[in-house]
Amino acid sequence: MRKFVENYNAEVDRYSRQNPKPEVDNFVNYDLIKWSSTLKQHLARIRYTNFHAAKLRFAFWRPFVKKWLYLDHLLIDRMLLQHRLFPDERAEAENREICISSVGVNRPFHILLSYILPDFHLTGDTQCFPFYTYDADGSNRRENITDYALARFRAHYSDPAISKWDIFYYVYGLLHHPGYRERYALDLKRNLPRIPFAPPRANDAVGATHRVARDGQTGGFHAFSQAGAQLAELHLNYESADRCELDWQSTRKPVSYRVEKMLPKGKVDSSEDNYKVYSTLKYNDTLTLHGIPERAFAYRLGNRSALDWIVDQYRVKTDKRSGITHDPNGYSDDEQYILKLIERVITVSLRTVDIVEELSELPFRPESTD
Repeated sequence: MRKFVENYNAEVDRYSRQNPKPEVDNFVNYDLIKWSSTLKQHLARIRYTNFHAAKLRFAFWRPFVKKWLYLDHLLIDRMLLQHRLFPDERAEAENREICISSVGVNRPFHILLSYILPDFHLTGDTQCFPFYTYDADGSNRRENITDYALARFRAHYSDPAISKWDIFYYVYGLLHHPGYRERYALDLKRNLPRIPFAPPRANDAVGATHRVARDGQTGGFHAFSQAGAQLAELHLNYESADRCELDWQSTRKPVSYRVEKMLPKGKVDSSEDNYKVYSTLKYNDTLTLHGIPERAFAYRLGNRSALDWIVDQYRVKTDKRSGITHDPNGYSDDEQYILKLIERVITVSLRTVDIVEELSELPFRPESTD
């Protein structure tokens, strides 16, 4: 980014000395900078910028993949409203954002939670719904769930103890419900999700591993809310999840933990649905991972499983134009970080599938009780 800022300012300086001013499209040097239409406008207006290390932030690039982001209004093309959702690191500590596939995306509906700035193409085009919004400077924090919505939920369930966070997690849980996604599959391609009031459930015994309390009139609501909170804990804290310890088999010595490009071995059709699974992953030329559970691939984010997103994104790539190499091996001081991440994401996937299966036994609207 230091190099980019220097190159950009040099181009602004060079353009400012032109008299008369040439057409920007004929002036810019594409060998130095990937020019967007907005950046060209800044150039034409002779706008300089400076590098500030405080603008370096983590972003949610793809599912369970973080990357560094340089959060700068001049250099980011069409920032939209994200700077009002996570304006600073304080917001990252307190805010949460539900990210869903946008209307019109030609992929199955999917959803993920983030506590840092998400990329617009997190899993395809993405629309985000935060708990808090802020002014651009991080002040004036306000809740995105309105008092009207809170009053509606409390009145419907005759429960004044329902909080806005309960509603937030209720939405996250309900949008994972397989029956809801199946019933409204066509609507979700054309419209944003509508959130029904889940009916009460007479039978409390749903699962033992992730049992959630249900009682009386509020039973259905709290079942979804607590399941949503469990899913949120898994998806937000994936880097500290328990590891599903795979069988690490070395193919030659010395063993290297560096990744170049991982390769799945022996892909076959899933016994559950229409997607591919594999039990073996070639990590590099010295190490292969065995014993990947087929069930882990059932957790889908778009057309890929969570594990497939890791395999696709954690590889070394060099940009042809700039020559800059993206090397995920430098992300952590732990040389086994990517290996452990694979095992942690498998655990997250398995537990997510368990919770979603329990959710499938809950009615998500009055008509679904029969």
